[in-house]
Amino acid sequence: MLYRQGMFIPNHPNNKGQKPILIGAKEQINGQLNYIYRGNYGLTSKKEMINAGLTMAQAEEQMRLKLKFAFGEIKSLKMFIDTRPIEDEVEIKNGVKLRRKSINIFEISYQGQNVEVDLNLADGQGYESAYPLGFYRILREHFAIIHSGEGDGWDINNPCMSSVISHDGDIYLIDAGPNIKNTLHALGISINEVKGIFHTHCHDDHFAGLTSLLQSDHKIEYYATQPVRTTVEMKLSSLVKIKNVLNKFFHVKELKQDVFNNIEGLEVKPIFSPHPVENTMFYFRVISENGYKSYYHMADTSRLEVLRNMITKKKGTPGITGTFYDKVKKDYLIPADIKKIDIGGAMIHGCAEDFKEDKSLKKILSHTGRRLNNEEKEIGERATFGQVDVLIESHSYSLYRFASLYLKAYFPELDNGQFKDILNCPIQTFSPGNAILKKGDNNNYFYLSILGTTEVIEKGSESNHFLSAGSMIGEMSALLDKKREKTYIASSHVSALKISATLYRNFAKENNLLEEIKIKRKLKSLLGKMWLFREVAMSPSIYNLCKKISPITIEENKKIQIPKGRHICMVLNGEIEFKDSKNKIIVKKLEFCLEDLIIDNVLDPKTTLKTIKQSTICFLPLKLIKDIPAVMWKIQEFYNHMRFKLRKD
Repeated sequence: MLYRQGMFIPNHPNNKGQKPILIGAKEQINGQLNYIYRGNYGLTSKKEMINAGLTMAQAEEQMRLKLKFAFGEIKSLKMFIDTRPIEDEVEIKNGVKLRRKSINIFEISYQGQNVEVDLNLADGQGYESAYPLGFYRILREHFAIIHSGEGDGWDINNPCMSSVISHDGDIYLIDAGPNIKNTLHALGISINEVKGIFHTHCHDDHFAGLTSLLQSDHKIEYYATQPVRTTVEMKLSSLVKIKNVLNKFFHVKELKQDVFNNIEGLEVKPIFSPHPVENTMFYFRVISENGYKSYYHMADTSRLEVLRNMITKKKGTPGITGTFYDKVKKDYLIPADIKKIDIGGAMIHGCAEDFKEDKSLKKILSHTGRRLNNEEKEIGERATFGQVDVLIESHSYSLYRFASLYLKAYFPELDNGQFKDILNCPIQTFSPGNAILKKGDNNNYFYLSILGTTEVIEKGSESNHFLSAGSMIGEMSALLDKKREKTYIASSHVSALKISATLYRNFAKENNLLEEIKIKRKLKSLLGKMWLFREVAMSPSIYNLCKKISPITIEENKKIQIPKGRHICMVLNGEIEFKDSKNKIIVKKLEFCLEDLIIDNVLDPKTTLKTIKQSTICFLPLKLIKDIPAVMWKIQEFYNHMRFKLRKD
């Protein structure tokens, strides 16, 4: 936005000298300023670059490049943005005032008139995508590229430039732009199916979806070079106010630049790409019976003309050397079976002309919201959303392998051979909107969801919720021969294992699991009604969590002993009182407290818990939830909310 308004570009005709205004709490403003600063500049000193793994020579070379992109100087954002810290009321401009009434609720007033603006989302509500994407059924090939976005961040009709890799049935993302959850949903991919993400750089159109990936039931693998990861860490931590945020919510896997890194047979080589922030292109390859098949993803590359104009022989001045330029040009033109190229133009993006002589077999021209002109069509082509380029077909039926992995996750104590009868059941596919199970239907079977997202419709519920891949659908009705109480609808394309109730009952009986399943599924059903577990309520990770916790029932008006260690206290039934030196809070059924212990590992020494009426509670230790990002993120969100609320009160 600031570039398009000409704010960062000297003598730009759009720059009228009027700065945009950033309004919010003081700590929010400071965080946002740093967020924008890192998004614009990345690492801003040679020291930071060296700490991020570069040599002194590399740091000096890249600092010269960065300063050239920055018109010779790294500037404070206060030169481009005005701020209005607000606690209660502040004048925005020309007598227009803004008052904070509550969390995310504001009143704007001017000359005796006022309007209230409520920015809170209702429970279960989310932001709609700006564009309809439709629904796609994506097969899990051995090596395939799923085109999930070709836009430039300003395109109102398409997602931002990105790709999804299917390798041996596993799903990897290349970047995570805005609306990533909607994008994956359209492709029939649930968040829980994502194994990893390869990250090119920290600009928002490649970055803004990272927080959506925290709604997973497992830590997604995060792949980047150390300089890119360091920049992303700085920017993301400024946004969410969490130190070491990537390691807390992802499995961070560092990639070595300019060499092939082997990830279970998927080889990837990160290649440096000149940009205002730390950035890499990714060259992927997988061996086949006919040799390597390759895909080259080139996001946010700079035009060669722009780089040629940066060449200077003056040492220590902003710019690049001829040798640096020659290497970049050579790296750009490495041939691949499929190459996706940024042709966004202007100062910091590429153009098709640079790839006229490129020997790649197929060139996808991307990162633009406009149609290709005739000259560009001679060089490459445009991909459509959901288009799949298969490089190596799969000759194995991976869905049964996934089903086996999910069953093993539910019952880790059993050998794989004990699932043979269940895995002999058929796999059924459902199109979006199809009923998988209906309330009142016969209960002689149920489903194990393998791919896609399922919507749960329950009478009396204010909002429906969704199940990711790996969820048991209608299990207890089938196991206990009870009438179905819920309706399940395919929200995307869904593939599911249709399991015979007779086989499952026999499986539970033979392995002495019937009582455990009945007890733990009842607890799991209760947890699933909690806001804290909503996104992952039916996943194997929550079922295994239920195996390791023990609810206790305490009579009315009794003190609750708080155990040592880091944990939250969940109220499964009843009502308790939380009290410390400053606050007294009533914690109701399906709510929780002691979040400070999880986040800060600090507890007011005067803290007490007491039942108001007979209550069933459960202490949930950190070690059981620390690798479930969706739960940890909710605790952090609740912690921030309560800290702000209590401060205002």
